[in-house]
Amino acid sequence: MDFNIRKAVSNDMIHVYGMIKELAEFENMPNGPQIDEKKLIEDGFESENPIFKCFVAECTDSKIVVGYAIYFPIYSTWEGRALFLEDLYVKPEYRKHHIGLKLIKAVAKQALSENCKRLDLHVLSWNPAMKFYEKLNAVNLTKSEDWNFVRFGTDAIAKLAE
Repeated sequence: MDFNIRKAVSNDMIHVYGMIKELAEFENMPNGPQIDEKKLIEDGFESENPIFKCFVAECTDSKIVVGYAIYFPIYSTWEGRALFLEDLYVKPEYRKHHIGLKLIKAVAKQALSENCKRLDLHVLSWNPAMKFYEKLNAVNLTKSEDWNFVRFGTDAIAKLAE
């Protein structure tokens, strides 16, 4: 089986959305996604300044989309430009074909082309993908620098904005 990594187009979002739901199931958060493929198209392809970018992995022969990587620019006051990898997902039946590696390499090449100094991401503590990232020389900041991931949700944002 051969796979192609390419920049996503709006028509890919129906497949990406399906995989987002699969990822949510895997992470034991089936009610997590609050968006749909229309929102993905709007935010990533129809706005003047797209909020995210995406690579997809597709089977060369069948053109079936089997994985994706969603990322977006962030900024570090210590190092400057950076990218954040929101999701990296490959359908279970297509794993072990190095598709995840190809996807993260595509994002890394994009980071280099944008003069980024970092590529950040979050991984659940129990997710075996952490070993994959560590093999690629990622540093677990929870262990090395004792950083905590903190979030203000919709209600907290509204309260802060009062």
